[in-house]
Amino acid sequence: MSGSWAFKILLTSELKNKLLRPLKGVKNSMDELNNPRQNFSKTYSANGYIDLYRKKFVMNKKKLFGNRVVGYKTPQQLEIFLTIFKGDKYKEVKTQKAFNDYYEAFKPTFGQTK
Repeated sequence: MSGSWAFKILLTSELKNKLLRPLKGVKNSMDELNNPRQNFSKTYSANGYIDLYRKKFVMNKKKLFGNRVVGYKTPQQLEIFLTIFKGDKYKEVKTQKAFNDYYEAFKPTFGQTK
């Protein structure tokens, strides 16, 4: 059993009575779920590496996450987040559009030789 196969099955299946079954809401059969990983959309999983919370949201909703969870890739794109928090730039980025603009204009320097 290859690693990608096991990973794909774990993401889309659960054990019921010692048998793998598609997760509730997954309409694919076990045969379809065993297609090559290249046939599936790219997926991501939470790792808790960077968690930012709005105190007001947490206090009012009594939740950490709402329906608008922004994803971050690590470690390849960690530099952009370290850089935005290094100075006060993060205070200027108050909307998704502002972040998207910052992201598009960002020039990485980590790993480059001088």
